[in-house]
Amino acid sequence: MTPKFQNFESLALCPGCGSASIGKAIEPDIGQCSNCRLYFRNPRPTQAEIARSYNTGGTFEAWQAEEPARSMMWERRLALIQRYASSGRLLDVGTGDGRFLATAQQAGYEVTGTEVSEAGASYARQRGFEAHLGQITDLALPPESFDLATIWHVLEHVPDPGAVLRKVHSLLSPGGILAVAVPNEENFFIRRRLGMAKSSPFDPLTFGGEIHLTYFRPATFRSTLRAAAFEVLEFGVDDIYHVRDLKMRLKLPFQQALAGTLNWHFAVAMYAVCRRK
Repeated sequence: MTPKFQNFESLALCPGCGSASIGKAIEPDIGQCSNCRLYFRNPRPTQAEIARSYNTGGTFEAWQAEEPARSMMWERRLALIQRYASSGRLLDVGTGDGRFLATAQQAGYEVTGTEVSEAGASYARQRGFEAHLGQITDLALPPESFDLATIWHVLEHVPDPGAVLRKVHSLLSPGGILAVAVPNEENFFIRRRLGMAKSSPFDPLTFGGEIHLTYFRPATFRSTLRAAAFEVLEFGVDDIYHVRDLKMRLKLPFQQALAGTLNWHFAVAMYAVCRRK
């Protein structure tokens, strides 16, 4: 029998801006903040349930099989941060199996990771890296002890994205750099308006699979970063594709051009490079 989520919790405050103005939208378990317009699961599985789900290890096993193809994605992300900080102490929040830690260390960064999953942390440790187990908000790391931080497709998974960003802000040295990427749900809303949406990010959560708790669009992503006292230096299309067919080779440059010239972001993922104020 497939395991299921058993315990749930309800939110009283928006996980992005902290507002108490929460309504219902889209689906019965999807709330929307009336203040910042952020979408999020409410109610949602408790953190203990989510940890139990991730500890099945299914997601990380899939990553191991895809690692040769995914390596170029990590190289692209490395190149992004190198434009702003070519060396230094790097914290990778939600490091997963530690693959980006390996890429960054090879480039000369001094690396540390955090991870909520025992399965993921185990993979990272097998690579020889320090992986602090637990939510970044619960870890006792020294203030201002990192020069840059990365959060690759993690904010959508955590219970309180705003709190994560504020904690990372406190861990960065003055002027420190943050690179963060999340899915872009603008893509879904456009496809839905055109009658092309075959699935929805608001579909029921699957035990053992990817668990998204918060759903960002470009405006809410920017506002969440600003609320945590980060200055956005660069905002663009996150190239997550490790398999490239002809359609993708044509579509991606078009999406990047629209984002760069018209500030219209409708690709499936987006990134921001920020500076700690």
